[in-house]
This record gives sequence, structure tokens and C-alpha cells, in this order.
Amino acid sequence: MICYGISGNAFLDYHQFGETTSRRCPALVEVYLRIPTKADALKVTTMHKNAHKMPGMLGSLDVTKVHWKNCPTALKGQFQGREKCATIALEAVVDHNLWFWHGSFGFPGTLNDINIWERSSLLESMLNGRHDQIDHQYTLDNEPFKKLYYLVDGIYPSLS
Repeated sequence: MICYGISGNAFLDYHQFGETTSRRCPALVEVYLRIPTKADALKVTTMHKNAHKMPGMLGSLDVTKVHWKNCPTALKGQFQGREKCATIALEAVVDHNLWFWHGSFGFPGTLNDINIWERSSLLESMLNGRHDQIDHQYTLDNEPFKKLYYLVDGIYPSLS
């Protein structure tokens, strides 16, 4: 995907599990390659409440960049940011147990966190209402809330 210099979403239909693969590996599809359910969200928020005293937190969201040693010369300009070497960015949401609830990999290293967030499938799910399916009510300082949240650093814009 990256060798062609286009987004991984362009290959979305091409890189999917076939029916026979999912029949052979049901645990892979049912456990790891799925969107969190309301029960999952309740379990994760309860875990964070017990571990960090932060009710309603789904996990930590951040972007990290990985060095791409064998980047083709033709793509170096697109993937070489301030790190002075070609990098690929990974956007991830991870809970207290380091379980990945969201991951998006393949963004060029020239993009910063905001540019990646604007292209994020997680943001898209928040904006189109799919993310609302896992929300549940929780109380913070005797105030009821319905929307769950992610712990982020200060660069992310407020969505409230």
C-alpha cells in the first residue's frame, strides 16, 4: 500500500478477510478484529475508573511515528518530516491493559497529529453517530454524563 503512495483506504475492499479465512480463524475475527461493543466499553470504563479514578474514559489516543528504513526514494519527500528520516504514523487507542481498540497505520510522516486526526476513521465514527452506540451513562463529581471520552494530549481539538 505504502509503496504506491496512496492511502490504505484505497485498498479497503482488496485487503479484507475472505469467508474461508474467517471460518478457519473465528477467534481472530471475533476477538481482535472487531469494533468494541457497549459491553466492552462498560468493561473498559470500569477498569479505568478502578485503576485511575477516571470514570467514562475509553482509553488513551495518540499518534506515534515509526522509522521506515527501506522507504523508496520516490516517496521519501512525502514520508520524511521533521525527523529527517522517512517515517510512517500509527494512530491508536489503547486501554490500561495495552489492548488496542483502534489502530490506523500508514499515514505519511510529514503529517502531524491534527492532520492524522482529521483523516481518522475514529473521528468519522464520532461524527456520523456510529460511536454513540457504545456510549453509556456515568457520573463524575455527582454530574451525569452520557458521552465517553479519550485521554489525549493538548494538541487535539475539543469535540465537545
